[in-house]
Amino acid sequence: MPDLYELLDLPEDADTDAIEERLREQERTWAHLARDSDPAVRGRAGQVLADLVQARETLLDPERRAAYDNRRAENPVPAPPPVAPPPVMSYPTGQFTAVPSYYPHPAAMAPMPRRRPAAAGAVLALSGALLITIATFMPWDPRLSGTGNYWDQVSSQDSFGADSLPGMPLVAISLVLVTLLWALYFASSTPNQGLVWALVGIAGSLLLLPIAFGSLGTMGGNDPYLDYYGVEQGTRPGPIFAVIGVLLVFTGNFTAIAQNASRTGS
Repeated sequence: MPDLYELLDLPEDADTDAIEERLREQERTWAHLARDSDPAVRGRAGQVLADLVQARETLLDPERRAAYDNRRAENPVPAPPPVAPPPVMSYPTGQFTAVPSYYPHPAAMAPMPRRRPAAAGAVLALSGALLITIATFMPWDPRLSGTGNYWDQVSSQDSFGADSLPGMPLVAISLVLVTLLWALYFASSTPNQGLVWALVGIAGSLLLLPIAFGSLGTMGGNDPYLDYYGVEQGTRPGPIFAVIGVLLVFTGNFTAIAQNASRTGS
């Protein structure tokens, strides 16, 4: 059994409170090392913890401590031999001239886990793009023939707001661009890359502005003649969903910028 006072690094006349405090510190430290992945470290920790149990039972009991102090005085523990200095080795000029005296624990040398970029902004932007796609097939103007959806609205230049709506090529390009950018964003491995894709996504989302302005124009496209006779012309969920979708895309981009900007360098 090692010297209990040396184990705790305390003088022989240390009071009970100091011993109790040092025992708690040592027990916490070695209990953590007892869960180390290195078997040698776990073995050493188990031995020290057993010695700490012996120290607690001996030094915190007045009678046992007195008996231990008497035995210790009769049989003093020999001083450990001096530690030899590390050997000095010769190296070519420009390299180290001595062996490093400290090697960190393998856990300290392990690479830190890579932090994925925040995904809330990407989810919002992709949800907005999906909403715009759905809105193109919903009613935009019940006065028109067919379903009165987005494509009917674009093909009819007589309806209010139709001339300000982009045709199929711009819609297809903008949706594909937004979806592609955010798919690449999901594939980015660091917040820095996520921030770059979010900034690029803002620029690509500008293609959706004509959809938003044209949708706002079609919301007031009721036929005044039918209004005069009180004919119900129906709701127009298409432009409403399109405007909400555009807002979601922009909100998602700005959210991603804020999230990744706060996480860069962490």
